[in-house]
Amino acid sequence: MNKPSSHTLHGIIVAATLLLFFACARMGTPDGGPYDETPPKVVSTSPKFAATNVKHAKKITIEFDEIVKIENAMEISRYMPEWPYEGCVQQHDGMIIVKLSAFD
Repeated sequence: MNKPSSHTLHGIIVAATLLLFFACARMGTPDGGPYDETPPKVVSTSPKFAATNVKHAKKITIEFDEIVKIENAMEISRYMPEWPYEGCVQQHDGMIIVKLSAFD
């Protein structure tokens, strides 16, 4: 059986090294794209926006045109008039739901 020549071994080592070098994924975090500076738009609300004399609404729903994320439920209270009752804030995709415990 013939021994491989030194050129053949050298070629295999160089090829394996290049393959390993170019096959490795680049480590790091992805860019993520440009920063979104456009605020979400309200698509619908329940009760209707600026409605008056709404009797015993058990929840307030605000639907947006994109997914919204609330870091802190207290952020919602900044936009509501003073309300003496406890509420539960939930979010589902592009929707924020405030359940009012006063009417449960």
